[in-house]
Amino acid sequence: MKENCLCIQNFISTDMSSENYSRYRNELMTALNDPAILDRSSLLADNAPLKKEAQIIIDAFESVTNGMENPEAISNLDKISSESVLSPWKFITLAIKSFYNQDYSSMTAFLEDIDEETPPYQLGLMLLHLSGKIEISSPNKTQKNFIHLIQKDRSIYQSTRDLLEDALANNMEELFIETAVLLVREIKRKDAEAAERIALWSIKEAAERDFSQTLFLHNYKLIFGQADGLRLFALALGSVEPDISILFWLQSLTSNIRRGDASHTEIAAYFTIISEEIDGVLRNEAILAEEDDFINGFDNMILRLYEECSTYFPELVTGRNGKVSFDLFHTLKYEITGESAGSPTVSERQTVPHYEETGNRKKQPVQLTLF
Repeated sequence: MKENCLCIQNFISTDMSSENYSRYRNELMTALNDPAILDRSSLLADNAPLKKEAQIIIDAFESVTNGMENPEAISNLDKISSESVLSPWKFITLAIKSFYNQDYSSMTAFLEDIDEETPPYQLGLMLLHLSGKIEISSPNKTQKNFIHLIQKDRSIYQSTRDLLEDALANNMEELFIETAVLLVREIKRKDAEAAERIALWSIKEAAERDFSQTLFLHNYKLIFGQADGLRLFALALGSVEPDISILFWLQSLTSNIRRGDASHTEIAAYFTIISEEIDGVLRNEAILAEEDDFINGFDNMILRLYEECSTYFPELVTGRNGKVSFDLFHTLKYEITGESAGSPTVSERQTVPHYEETGNRKKQPVQLTLF
């Protein structure tokens, strides 16, 4: 199925009261062999309900197939109703989870809710075959590949997952960190994307439990490279330590520029992301109460960033002209991206009220190196 096929257009442009709605809905359900198609489709706005549902399915499906359970991703499946065109993918995801839990009665119940004309139904047949409920006498090439993947020895990953869960349950910081690093290093050889997902999960779990991130930072920079290792920390800490996340974004950006092979488009994307993150931090009361620590780190990072931009983009970057860090960042953003800065300048920032600190932060910031 193509990302922008006619059946997507027909479905989203037809009112539910229309006599054609049911037909277009069934056509899309039958043709949809990958929920990611909806997530990538330019026909759907980023905030379109169907795209948001596709993202829920993608996260949940990854959770039940990569060996690292994500209860939040599974619970989000409740947001997808049985009337959704993605309901077959919801039920196959839950069926796979039940299969791995050897709960074959629940698996069968979920599979019964899947329309026989949809692609997930074929996946369900293979689950029934593997669980001994039915037998596929002559599986085709696709079915053979799927069966092979499901039957592969997962004992090592299963035992590692159990070890990680036990370490978290018992607050065993050293065991959790060492096991996660070993797992990420092993998976990186076979599947870099899966390794990144596990690294993100481990960083966030460690941050939420006040575990030291020093070993993670050292090892993930070795495993993924300097710029990408720092980027993973920026992504993982976005919802836990948004101010520290910005500092990691800046370090990753500076490292990318210094590497000398990053495209102008990639650098511009970094500036856009960091600008949006800064905007969120400046409107966070808890961070404003402790603004000084963040500003000091930000000042140092911006000076480094300015030096690298001046070296690698001399045709774009003008002088500092006495600008303070926040204004200098947005000037750099404008010069690199050509877009006006949407986040507050320092003069605007000074109009944001300060708040009294109500307590200590639950953790000390991660120690950052300034190259």
